[in-house]
Amino acid sequence: MSEIAEIMDDMADIADEIAGDSVVYTPLRGAPFRVPAVPGPTTRIVATGEEIALSREERIFGIRASLLAIGGVPYEPRIGDMIAETVNGVTYTYAAMVLDGNKDCWAWADRYRTRRHIHTKLTLPAEAA
Repeated sequence: MSEIAEIMDDMADIADEIAGDSVVYTPLRGAPFRVPAVPGPTTRIVATGEEIALSREERIFGIRASLLAIGGVPYEPRIGDMIAETVNGVTYTYAAMVLDGNKDCWAWADRYRTRRHIHTKLTLPAEAA
């Protein structure tokens, strides 16, 4: 591992420790698993007509690529994968989706490809845990 890769890995550890939450990641075809994720922005206004605008809750989850694996095999997020986040005893469920202008539901968060940003939208009402 190069020195820069080691530094990036250490920084990812710090980000997970300071800003990360443990979420449940459920692949479209697979069993759910826990993984640390750093949540990002949430609400966006979506224009639906000339005079009507709705707000839609979207969230970006930053997950280390090395931790996003199934059976030790790296996993690439897919549209429809689910992420459940519990905040103050309430669970919010998000589905991976393509954001406007993108071709995938995820993007690399850094040029060293250590973390994936997974784009999601709130799909299920909040449930008390």
